[in-house]
This record gives sequence, structure tokens and C-alpha cells, in this order.
Amino acid sequence: DIKKKDVEFYLALASTYNTIYSNNKKKNVAYFDLTRDTYMKVLSWDANNYTANYNLGLLYWNKGVDLMYDIDYDDSLGMVFDVQDFSVQLFKQSLPFAEKAFELEPKREETLIVLSGIYYSLNEFDKSKAYQQMLDDLRKQK
Repeated sequence: DIKKKDVEFYLALASTYNTIYSNNKKKNVAYFDLTRDTYMKVLSWDANNYTANYNLGLLYWNKGVDLMYDIDYDDSLGMVFDVQDFSVQLFKQSLPFAEKAFELEPKREETLIVLSGIYYSLNEFDKSKAYQQMLDDLRKQK
């Protein structure tokens, strides 16, 4: 099945792009877009692809977290607010992908971790705790 092989190829390609991006996120910022676009291509063929959904959720969430960590104490207050607003947008973009990954495979620890983190980042602490509790319960079952 050629479609299955295409999906496998593009998942591997997106993973490679993400590795390049992660090695130097400031220098290789274009690889963020390549990673995102490649995973989106996979989802255009298979909206229920767990890997593409999970990795897109993680990609957006990590970018938002990275931006928050990169805030400099010398930045103007306006700039800090702009970075925070953009980070919140990224967290919100990550959410549908992570939720879809959870819908597809609700017993995956990494998905529960990401969802807990996203909701925490969005200051929705009750939802964050609920996913953390699911994670704790899942770990107790093992």
C-alpha cells in the first residue's frame, strides 16, 4: 500500500526535521515550519494518525514553553506580554492535536504528560490535575 509507505516516509522526514530544529532552535527555526507542515501532510491523508497528532501537540507546546523560558529580565514589559500572548496561542494550537492523540490512544503516558502540561500552561489547573491523576493511575496499574 503506497499510502502507508508515504505516511511512514513523511513521519520519518518530520522526525528528522524536528531533530534538526531541536539541535539549535534559534538557528534552525525554518525546520519548525518544515516539521509542522510535514506532520500536517500526514494528517491530510490520515487524520487519525496518532504519531502526527501527538508530535504536533508536543511541537507547539514545546515552542510555547521555550519562548517563555527565553524571556529576558531586561525585556520591556510590553515585549514580555507579547511573548506570553504568543505562547498562549501556541499552547492553544497544541491542544486539539494532543486531545486527538488522547482520543486515539488514551493509555499512552506521554500523551497524558503533554495534556497535563498544556492545561497547566494555560492555567487550567483542574484539567491539568485530572490528566496527571490519569497518569498516576495508569502507572499504578503497571
